[in-house]
Amino acid sequence: MKKKDIPLLPAALALAAAALVLIFISAHIPAALCCAASCVLFLLLFRSLRNELQTERENSRRYALALDTEEKRHVEQQRRIAHNSAEEFESFRSVLSHQLRMPLSIVQGYADILIKDMVSDEETKKEYLRKIVERTQYISDLLSNQFSIRRSVDETPPVFEKIDIVDLLHRSCTDMQVVARNQGVDIKSISTLDSLIIEADSQKLGKVIFNIIENSLKYMGREGHIVLLAEREGENAVITFNDDGMGLDAEETEHIFELSFQGSNKKGGHGHGLYLAKSAAEAHGGSISAKSAPGMGMSIKLTLPLEQGQSPVSGESTGIQ
Repeated sequence: MKKKDIPLLPAALALAAAALVLIFISAHIPAALCCAASCVLFLLLFRSLRNELQTERENSRRYALALDTEEKRHVEQQRRIAHNSAEEFESFRSVLSHQLRMPLSIVQGYADILIKDMVSDEETKKEYLRKIVERTQYISDLLSNQFSIRRSVDETPPVFEKIDIVDLLHRSCTDMQVVARNQGVDIKSISTLDSLIIEADSQKLGKVIFNIIENSLKYMGREGHIVLLAEREGENAVITFNDDGMGLDAEETEHIFELSFQGSNKKGGHGHGLYLAKSAAEAHGGSISAKSAPGMGMSIKLTLPLEQGQSPVSGESTGIQ
């Protein structure tokens, strides 16, 4: 809205013209009549000027009101942008810290063993060093991925490849052993099958397994056991994560896969781990569910479709202590 200038010039010209007319007619009419005509003329001009001034004042008031409203709208818009940016950053930071916490704990665990010279076998030392390198590369890839997509949830599509889920569980448990033992928890994977092939994104599925194990370790509340069982049910691979921790009541268990949910036993964090596990499971065409009861531990069931045309391969139960 543009503010108009008050039209004083037209009013001044009108007054000058009126004065010239009065001078002209004053010579031909009586003085009293001339005076009366002058008063009427000036009154009309005054009213016209007053109305014009009132109109301009009203326009100025509206202009100021519109300007104030626009400024307030702009300030509110900037405030919303700043608020949304802060929320996005906090969500991004929370997810990133959650995804880094466990691999960093693994690296620290193996590094502590090597620094304290707790193993003497050279092959075992080399194996621990390889695990540190693997986890370091995992962290590097994770940071590269997260900073490139800048999302609170990893929405990049899975890159499918053939994966032996029995072997992946065994390696995941081996990686988590040091962290688990520091908390007095024994962790192992078992299966009645030598192999169970699925088509999945190894990195994303690895995150799912780590997130679920980390959740169990975090909420065990006491020394105990975590057992990962891999089985075949029809055309699906089923992985069951069982722990004998403190557990949750049924009502809270229904919500553990919701974003930012934290139960009555919350211990920090932002409630992203199991939500991310659910999102990844569904991206693989699978599902995830949980059962628990106070004092009875937690059981999480992850179901994933098998590779098409796979025949069951039986073997001895495998596990690590």
